[in-house]
Amino acid sequence: MKKNIEFLEQGWKNADGLVSNGKSMFITNAEIHIYMPKANITPELKAIWMNKLNTVNPKIKFEIKALEDFIQ
Repeated sequence: MKKNIEFLEQGWKNADGLVSNGKSMFITNAEIHIYMPKANITPELKAIWMNKLNTVNPKIKFEIKALEDFIQ
């Protein structure tokens, strides 16, 4: 996750965008979705994680979802 956050931050800082395969990608907004087993997600855990993640980079929208809801 740390590498994903760093990648997004580089995209915001670089006025020329992120260049890959000769193309420039410009990041204007970003989301990171975190999936974990439903049994592990408690309101307390989710609150702790969201508080920490929002202080790491408030420009990124973080979501914590149940893995079971994704694999249907």
